[in-house]
Amino acid sequence: SAYLAVAAGELEQEGTEEAFTLLAFEELFDPTETARIRAVHASGDAPAVDIGTVNAGEIETVLFQDLAWSESSDDIGREVPVGDLTIGVAETGNTTPVATFDITTSAGLQTFAVAAGALDFDGVEEAFRLILVVVSANPYYGASRSASTGVPEPGRSSSLRPSGSSLCTCNHQGGDQMRIRSAKATLVASAALLAVAACDVNTEPKSTVTETNVFNDTQSYEGYLAKLYAGLSVTGQVGPDGNSDFSRLDEGFSSYGRQLWQLQELPTDEAVIAWNDAGLPEMVTMGWASSNQFVQMMYSRVFYQVSLVNDFLRETTEEKLAERGHLSLAEDIQGYRAEARFLRALSYWHGLDLWGNIPLVKEDFELGATPPEQSTAAEIYAYIVSELNDIRNDLPAPGAGPYGRADQGALSMLLAKVYMNAGVYVGAAEYANALAEVENVIGGAYTLTPNYQANFMADNNNSPEIVFAIPQDGDNTKLWGGLTFLIHASVGNQMNAADYGIDGGWWGLRVLPELVAQFPGGATSPDSRAIFFTDGQTLEVDVINDFANGYAAPKFTNITSGGAQGSHPTFPDTDLPVFRLADAYLMYAEAHLRGGGGTAAQAVTYVNALLERAYGDQSANITVGQLDLDFILGERARELWWEGHRRTDLIRFGLFTSGDYLWSWKGGQQAGQGVGDFLNLYPLPASELLANPNLTQNPGY
Repeated sequence: SAYLAVAAGELEQEGTEEAFTLLAFEELFDPTETARIRAVHASGDAPAVDIGTVNAGEIETVLFQDLAWSESSDDIGREVPVGDLTIGVAETGNTTPVATFDITTSAGLQTFAVAAGALDFDGVEEAFRLILVVVSANPYYGASRSASTGVPEPGRSSSLRPSGSSLCTCNHQGGDQMRIRSAKATLVASAALLAVAACDVNTEPKSTVTETNVFNDTQSYEGYLAKLYAGLSVTGQVGPDGNSDFSRLDEGFSSYGRQLWQLQELPTDEAVIAWNDAGLPEMVTMGWASSNQFVQMMYSRVFYQVSLVNDFLRETTEEKLAERGHLSLAEDIQGYRAEARFLRALSYWHGLDLWGNIPLVKEDFELGATPPEQSTAAEIYAYIVSELNDIRNDLPAPGAGPYGRADQGALSMLLAKVYMNAGVYVGAAEYANALAEVENVIGGAYTLTPNYQANFMADNNNSPEIVFAIPQDGDNTKLWGGLTFLIHASVGNQMNAADYGIDGGWWGLRVLPELVAQFPGGATSPDSRAIFFTDGQTLEVDVINDFANGYAAPKFTNITSGGAQGSHPTFPDTDLPVFRLADAYLMYAEAHLRGGGGTAAQAVTYVNALLERAYGDQSANITVGQLDLDFILGERARELWWEGHRRTDLIRFGLFTSGDYLWSWKGGQQAGQGVGDFLNLYPLPASELLANPNLTQNPGY
């Protein structure tokens, strides 16, 4: 038999422990024969309800009557017409619904929907959401559509959401959530389980946006594009928290940039974190498993972004524009589509780099179909390369696009990264192509900023060196991930938080002694990139969860280059640099050394430009004879530490798992030890393997 389990109740409210109950209900209907609906009442503090079909704003036909807490309809439910209908929920005996749900029933797709939240809680209106979960759940189904209009403030989450749903949030199992008081949900469902959760039946939710008017406002296209960019930083509908994109993890941990940073930095020789959140110490010691919540969240973020882009592309075809009378926008939207495809390629690169063989889901994927097949790393690689080359001419020239948005410089940096690591991904030497791409960047409008740390300060949006960044603004982009995490978590112990433009430290991140050793003279190095705080800190990390073990590293701050504090002491103005010109210089040198062309003299010129900035003079400059791959790997650590590149670099150099290069706590030992090569890839999340039978786990897990 198949069962649905609903955990419902409250652990503690106003100091009084409340009942928390697990309800289980047997599922006996066959959704392939007809459209049927079941219901369960899963809210201990809500009254009994009637549920039925709605006509002219009133419940016309009652399907389930006087359903009280913990009660369910019978196992086979009630038959309903195939097609469009509206389901309403009302207090028993009342025909005026407190919430309505527009659904479309069809044979063959089994889902359940859970209405969850409070319409009024202690006088404060809270989110009331309809959570839609496809029973064969995976993150590739697009089962809902609804959108709001308007252009968000730069860097903030717009109201456009994944799988075509403007107000929907991917939940754990890959379904969508929708706030009922803001929009009605259109659910593609054959059999839905409707569970009524805590609600004030005296407050009627409002609906102002429907599928038919989403794109009436021509600014909606730009608003949707803003959401695609915001997906790299923000975590939900309301900043900094309160209406998360994902429900299974603390919202602060769920941001794309924060998860990517953790997976790329914590297992390396550059970083350690003191916190004991489940699964986090294992990121430092390389002891992760397929159930690791941070690995799962990053995987979800990648495909959340992909689903957003896919829907944007489906909604911006020439046919769609013609239907809406918006063909006059075609030229602008062609550029928007190129930017969206760039962002999708960026996420697919992250997926390729972190997991290897992943599904390739594009805008032509049939929504509601069976889960996608698993693609090979070679197929993902070829797709990224083809996609980026296809959109190149639809993007602004290098450095000519608006800050924080994709241009040909950002595209070339991404393509160069893919080519540089082609040996790892597909066993191919593509260094000549990588060198050609970084030459495109170097020949663009970018220049090194004279002050290295200006790239990591509250006004780093003024740096001419940053090729692509994830913008953050203390007033308009409030989140607990991104630079809020990096700056606050790097401060603690004897450090004065105000010196870094913030209102308090989180006592988390430090550097390992192996990174300090990369700088001549260690913490007192004349190299200005050795940004370490040593008072009250030990060099060695004897205890991972003691902030005083390991030098603190305030590389990123919420202080402007002029010495002023950012606009908000909690939420920094500092942007996260994704690609910098300095990285292009170092990739040129490495590609040359690996046989990609160019000249040794030019490579040394680029490297020395970085050294002269770091030392303030030519005292550390190198000669052609001193330029080798070992030097490049060390220089990449010195120049790019904590910028999210280190894991990929160590894998490319064959040292991430090797016993030839050890660092503190590598492999779970303080002195470090070599580990299995299978750790070069993360495991596919266990939840995804359960949801998609087409997936095969990476070897070793």
